[in-house]
Amino acid sequence: FGTENAPVKTVERAIALLNILHRYSNGQAKLIFTETLTTYSNLTFPDYGYPLYVTSKTGAEGISSTKNITFGGETVVDDFTFTYKSNSYHYIIANGHKLTLGKMIRSVAEQNVYYMPTGGGHEADHLVESTDLTILGGTWRNVYAGGYRGSVTGNAVLTMKNCTVISHIQPSYSGRIGGNLSVDLENVTVETSILCGNAAKENVMGDVTLTAKACNITELYAGSRDAGNVAGKVRVTLISCTAGNLLGKAKNETGTVGESHLILVSTAPTGTVESWTSTASESLKKGDLDMNGAVDADDAVYLLYHTVFPQAYPVYQSADINSDGKIDTSDALYLLYHVNFPEKYPLSQA
Repeated sequence: FGTENAPVKTVERAIALLNILHRYSNGQAKLIFTETLTTYSNLTFPDYGYPLYVTSKTGAEGISSTKNITFGGETVVDDFTFTYKSNSYHYIIANGHKLTLGKMIRSVAEQNVYYMPTGGGHEADHLVESTDLTILGGTWRNVYAGGYRGSVTGNAVLTMKNCTVISHIQPSYSGRIGGNLSVDLENVTVETSILCGNAAKENVMGDVTLTAKACNITELYAGSRDAGNVAGKVRVTLISCTAGNLLGKAKNETGTVGESHLILVSTAPTGTVESWTSTASESLKKGDLDMNGAVDADDAVYLLYHTVFPQAYPVYQSADINSDGKIDTSDALYLLYHVNFPEKYPLSQA
């Protein structure tokens, strides 16, 4: 429905037409912005019960707004521009739906304040069962794995790669996380801090698992900023990261943390490291190129991808596995031989 010369003019109309089309087709539902939609009020996508792919004609088009943007179902947004026109704080809201902001997402701040993605609901009465928020690019002010004020009854999942956060990554501002929190970061710069507990109040009731690979982290707390608690165990693993202060407690010491465990892999913090239940340091295993803790065939495949797509598959140790002075497919082959015949193809002699 709609063409470049005669596009559908409103999001509501577009979703209504997609709902009709989806009844008669199993194909992917796609919403293409041929020009930028500018709005000065909250924009809420109507509910849709199918995965929706949102993109734009050239990547420069998208949504320009001074208010919140809320999605109504499972959504992937890519090759698309979010422009925030205000200097107050507003949000991109998943409302408990699975939301992916893709590798080619663009975030623009006209007044030096960026949008803040949230996995859950915005207001305190917006209760969701779980969250699954993935961000693969862009610059953002804060990122919330759960809701801003809204609570999550179950688990919250946050995955971020190749992006920048100006202020904080945190579970929520003041909404409860009823289950566990899982945060997976890679090549993310956090200019202010990561909080494993909430910013203002309410609790994370389950365990918190945070893994960061090749990230730049100014400061990290195992607890909240203010009065919220983390009832379960906090496990933080930093792999090949640049890190400043790492504290195994709440920032102002009002909130509590059940237990806090820190594992540093090829990471040497430059600031204070204290108040953890336990700490451990180790070096990245030679050949563990995907940094998952094991050397296996997946590392050989990862290295092969790296030789073809080095930016998409970066490595943070020497990838010259066969020591011939260059990195190419022969290194991936040698690593695969090592996995199957470690004595005949040792890495120590490679």
